[in-house]
Amino acid sequence: TWAAASGRADALRAFAETARALQLAIDREIGLTRAALDALASSPALDAAIAAGPGAPGAAPFHAQASGVVAARPDALVAVWLFDASKALPPTPVINTAVPPGTPPPALGSVHVPPRPIGDPPPPGMTVREALAGHPYVGDLARGETVGWAAVVAIPVRRQGRVVVGQGRASRFGG
Repeated sequence: TWAAASGRADALRAFAETARALQLAIDREIGLTRAALDALASSPALDAAIAAGPGAPGAAPFHAQASGVVAARPDALVAVWLFDASKALPPTPVINTAVPPGTPPPALGSVHVPPRPIGDPPPPGMTVREALAGHPYVGDLARGETVGWAAVVAIPVRRQGRVVVGQGRASRFGG
C-alpha cells in the first residue's frame, strides 16, 4: 500500500505541475492579447474608424491594422471587434475583423455565449459593458464549433479621460 500511496502522490504532483504550466501558458496568451489591444488602442486609425462609423470607408485603415494583428497570429487570434459608446448605449459595433472591410458588423445582441458547465452564463454584452465601465475583461474559456477553445478579452479605450470604445478580441487556445 505504501507503493500505491507513493504512486498516487507522484501522479497528483504531476497533475498539479501540468495545471500550473497550462495556467502560465493561458496567462501569457491573455497578456499578449492585452498588449496587442493596447497597441491598437493608440492608433490614430481607431479615431478615424469611430468618426467614420460602421462599414464606412474611413474605418478601413483600422480594419486593416486589426486584421494584420489577427493574421500575424492565426493559431491564437480569432478576430478583433471595435465598439463605439461615445454616442449611445448599447454600444455600436464599428469593426469586426471576422467580416470583410466595408461590411457593417453584426449587432451586439447577435453574439452567442455558450453555456457554462457550472453556473449561469454572463449576460449578453457583458464583455463590452465591463470595458465601457473602464475595466479590462477576460471572458470564459469556451469551445466553439469552428474556432476551438477561445476566450474573449476586452479593454477600455479612453479619449480625453472618458471611455469611448470597448475593444475586444477572442483568443484561441489549442485545437
